[in-house]
Amino acid sequence: MRHTARRSADTPPETIDYGLLTRLFGYHLKRAYSYLYRTFVAEFRELKLAPGQYSTLVLISLNPGLSQIELAAATGLDASTIVPITERFEQLGWIRRMRRRDDRRLYTLRIAPSGQEVLDKAKPLIAARQKRLAAILSPDERRQLIDVLARIVGDTKL
Repeated sequence: MRHTARRSADTPPETIDYGLLTRLFGYHLKRAYSYLYRTFVAEFRELKLAPGQYSTLVLISLNPGLSQIELAAATGLDASTIVPITERFEQLGWIRRMRRRDDRRLYTLRIAPSGQEVLDKAKPLIAARQKRLAAILSPDERRQLIDVLARIVGDTKL
């Protein structure tokens, strides 16, 4: 099956044969994620934040004392990915990592004032981005999309 579309930076050449990919929701999710990731990185270049890093910083801000293991579970990132992110944030002065008194193997995380400043600068960018993305779908479609994506990862609490 051939797919014909106008050519842009996000649209591959018209001569590409997608075959069964056009019917695979995972393929469409990956393409949507790639688009969202690329545009996020471009919009947040000045703040030096990637999407996963933004979410991580928000969760640390909202949950003082969160452990790195709890943070990994909340973000859906592997624990081995969280460690370099939190180390980077600590080096930038955005968070404080402190050893737990009851278990010296674990760190608790807290937002630092400079990390909160980054989140404050990101807030209008996130709002504008969310508004642009939300305009693509109706309110009901947005709720359905969030519900479906949460069910895919088995997270019914979101």
